Amino acid sequence: MSWRRFLLYVIYLPPGLIHGLPGFLLLLLFGHRFHWDKRGAFVFELRADSWFYNRFYKGWGGTTFGAVVMGRPGVSVSVLFHEFVHVEQVQAASLLGLVLGAAALALGFSFLSLWYALAIWLLLPSLQYVAAGTVAVLRGESFYRGNSFEESAYAQQDVERQEPHT
Repeated sequence: MSWRRFLLYVIYLPPGLIHGLPGFLLLLLFGHRFHWDKRGAFVFELRADSWFYNRFYKGWGGTTFGAVVMGRPGVSVSVLFHEFVHVEQVQAASLLGLVLGAAALALGFSFLSLWYALAIWLLLPSLQYVAAGTVAVLRGESFYRGNSFEESAYAQQDVERQEPHT
């Protein structure tokens, strides 16, 4: 593992795993076929015979929970590509959260500053996604489809489909 990849994991995994807790719970209850992907995500598929898949998830392709990517049974490469875009977004938000948290700590010099710094680092990925969805709603769009994080992932997924692979 290169030092850059190691540094990325040090920055990204604490928030990624905390945001991944719902995904790990779903894996334990309804998942199988799991592996650690080289892009920094723990990937698994839902079991086709699971209650969760049959009751709630049949219309979905995949979902990202921080560092955890959940896919439908037989999830496609295209859907996984879309979800890996979200993993990159969480990685970027984690870096930004660490920088902002460190700045808050440097400016505060108190015990509470440490908690503020940790909260900023660990929560920024979710806060950014919720803020982007809220902005979409205020524009009169869907929280999900109008969300700039989703728009970016779908656009990159479309480009990936069109580019020839060598």
